[in-house]
Amino acid sequence: MTRRIDAQSKPTQPVGKLQTKKTDLAKELQELCQTQKSLPEHVKAGDLSPSEQLEALPRPVRQFYDLIRMIVYRAETALTPLVNGNRKGRPHSRSLLKSVFKSEADILPDEANGELVIRLLNQSNKAQNQALKELLETLNQKEIRFPETNLKLVYKLAD
Repeated sequence: MTRRIDAQSKPTQPVGKLQTKKTDLAKELQELCQTQKSLPEHVKAGDLSPSEQLEALPRPVRQFYDLIRMIVYRAETALTPLVNGNRKGRPHSRSLLKSVFKSEADILPDEANGELVIRLLNQSNKAQNQALKELLETLNQKEIRFPETNLKLVYKLAD
């Protein structure tokens, strides 16, 4: 069903009302722009009211976050030589590892074969995928067992 618009058809609202509404909205926009310009670009934390101030995380929570960050950094540092291999000129190994740690993965237990399959997503380019494949092959050769189970970790790249 196509609706044909005639040049003779009347608008649903008179043009005068629409023009008035447009003018009112333009004035309101101009007032809001002036209000925004009058506000400071930066606000000092001490100038905020108590209800507006951010609450700092409790010390134990911050220490726990710092601990997690240190563990991730050490894991990156330990895995960097595995990504680099014997080759020089691969300075992006840490960024590759960061992207792997941040990306999603599927964890698929296969108790029949005694494996815990970790399926990682492909990276953004072919060179990174190749480096990641080499890292996963190295990790698979080590036959690492998941703690407190008899499941062997098997790393795969998603198809």
